Amino acid sequence: MNDVNLLVCGEEAFKYIIENIKNVRNTIFINMFIWRDDYIGNLIADELLIAADRGVKIYISKDKIGSIFEYGEENRQSFFNKNYNLLLFLEGYLLNFTYPMKGKNKSQKQKTNNKANDLVNHKNITVSYEISKNDHSKYYIFDDEILVMGGINIEDKELTFDVENRIYFDYMVEFKGSKYVEIFNNQINKLEEFDSKNEINFIFNVIKNNKKYFEVKNQLLNLLDKASESIYLVMAYLGDSDFEDKIVELVNNNIEVTIITSKKSNLQQDLNMKVLKRIMKRTNEKVNIYLSEYMVHAKLIKIDNKYVTIGSTNLNSSIDKLQELNTVIKLKNDEFRNILNESIINQMKLSKHVLKSEEMKYNKLKAYFEGII
Repeated sequence: MNDVNLLVCGEEAFKYIIENIKNVRNTIFINMFIWRDDYIGNLIADELLIAADRGVKIYISKDKIGSIFEYGEENRQSFFNKNYNLLLFLEGYLLNFTYPMKGKNKSQKQKTNNKANDLVNHKNITVSYEISKNDHSKYYIFDDEILVMGGINIEDKELTFDVENRIYFDYMVEFKGSKYVEIFNNQINKLEEFDSKNEINFIFNVIKNNKKYFEVKNQLLNLLDKASESIYLVMAYLGDSDFEDKIVELVNNNIEVTIITSKKSNLQQDLNMKVLKRIMKRTNEKVNIYLSEYMVHAKLIKIDNKYVTIGSTNLNSSIDKLQELNTVIKLKNDEFRNILNESIINQMKLSKHVLKSEEMKYNKLKAYFEGII
């Protein structure tokens, strides 16, 4: 399975993404949640324009909802969504107010970017960015032969660090081969269902023909039930009660569960700490909690060194609201498994091992509101 590559963090992921753009012959499809007007956002645009100039047909689907985070975080500049929208601008303002960070731009007034206009108006490029789809998934398809998917948005903080100089920790997976793209397309279009016999599966929260097919939650809960020894969760955001109950159940049934998340998250920090404290109390502090100095933006679950799921899905209330994409991979390839395990171990070394629930501090009021939005 050397045609399936784990890409750890943005520097490596963007290296492969740009390499694929340079080498593509016919078509590119990009589905993205956040596309920020910053260095990497413009670099990707440059490479796409070069590809389009040589005749490559490019299709970009950018969710308008992601502009809330573009307006409220980092440089507060959206790449595509420059036009004033009162509701989205207000939500971006509230996001910035609720989660202040030193180094953010003071204003969210949008600056013109001619490069975005060049993409939109290019004869070989089709761009959709004015539709609110609630689509949190991030993926690229090159020539129907290569798929790159995972949790990384197009923004500088995924490439280097955020405005508070925290390094972002995240994953993408590169699948080389038309057979993977075919499985992906069949499963996203609901022509094929999840098949546990497959070494590779893709699971979706997706809307097709105005009908919701939200399968990610059940599939992830079923995956957790396969555990007989250990579970590692490297997760940005927690809060869904069914996953909390499942984690508690597994720990109390003597499954070793390790949760790695941020010491300080960019969003819902207090809810994360509240949930972790509650899990520790409900398991008599048998769960292993590691709080990383990095901003853990990953959404990864590893089961018994036999399975891993990686994607865009957080274990909070968004799992029932947003369109999402995860892959489930059987860990039969030594190189992939070793890179995966090394990345988790390295992150644990950069983290504080929390031994007592009393160490988990949070604001009760903020945690309450973070849990209901």
